[in-house]
Amino acid sequence: MPTAFGRWQLAFRNLAASERVLRRQKYSTLVFPPLSVPIQSLNPYTGRLLQSFPTLSAAAIEQVLAEAHQAAAAWRTTTFAERAAILRQAGALLRERQDELARLMALEMGKPVRDGRAETQKCAAS
Repeated sequence: MPTAFGRWQLAFRNLAASERVLRRQKYSTLVFPPLSVPIQSLNPYTGRLLQSFPTLSAAAIEQVLAEAHQAAAAWRTTTFAERAAILRQAGALLRERQDELARLMALEMGKPVRDGRAETQKCAAS
């Protein structure tokens, strides 16, 4: 069974293969065909638009990936104690904002608020 890193490498190989196919289909400067409309988040119960998100350009995606790579390199140098402290802070933030997050889950996924609250508590405890 491949490790998480191995699965990540496989996903990138698949992405590279997809890019080669798209390049043959005349998308020579794009990894993917451009999206003409923003990505929309809809309430699954009412169909009401919650929020629109602009799509990113190829350059913006490259910038985000570069920043993620830098953050991973910095995370790699942190000690176990430092990581534990950061994760405890993350858990505290989840507990502090559990009602807000539960309502957001209800809006975006149609999940009952009580289930969203329970999920937030579970994540905070993990």
